[in-house]
Amino acid sequence: MMQSLKLDYYATARPAWVGMLVLALGVVMALTVAWQVLDKDRQISEGEAKLERFARSVPGRARAETSRKEDAEANVRETGEVNAVIERIGLPWESLFEAIESTPGDDVALLDLKPDVQKGIVRISAEAKSLESQLDYVSALQQNPLFHDVLLQSHQIHDQDPQNPVRFVLQAGWGRAR
Repeated sequence: MMQSLKLDYYATARPAWVGMLVLALGVVMALTVAWQVLDKDRQISEGEAKLERFARSVPGRARAETSRKEDAEANVRETGEVNAVIERIGLPWESLFEAIESTPGDDVALLDLKPDVQKGIVRISAEAKSLESQLDYVSALQQNPLFHDVLLQSHQIHDQDPQNPVRFVLQAGWGRAR
């Protein structure tokens, strides 16, 4: 006689120090990037000052003017990139993870989480024991004030599995983009 298969949908709890370690590493990486950006900005300023001194001492100043325009355009591009990094750092990452972890869904297991910073959305792939569990999870996310425009994008019942789990993908707006 075959024994019944029982799936445990609860994720094993990680020690709290692991999360703190990941947070600390993220902060260190963010500070490193900020320091590198400031250092590059200082190097660019020094280079521009040297170039200007050189341009004053050399005839044919038109070439120096062209070079300064190219440097200014490069500065604008770099400033845009730096602003994008600063915007990513300023997003409420911790509140996103806490909101997803605290969403009731005893019969739901998260499979994948894909935040898109530029669009201000997050895609969540999960598996539920039943359609009802899936809908309860989507409703719980809709009730969370951190999320907006929560949409169920797809779902599929796996008939090959004896317990008939439902895999689904949903998308929700989050962060500052409203």
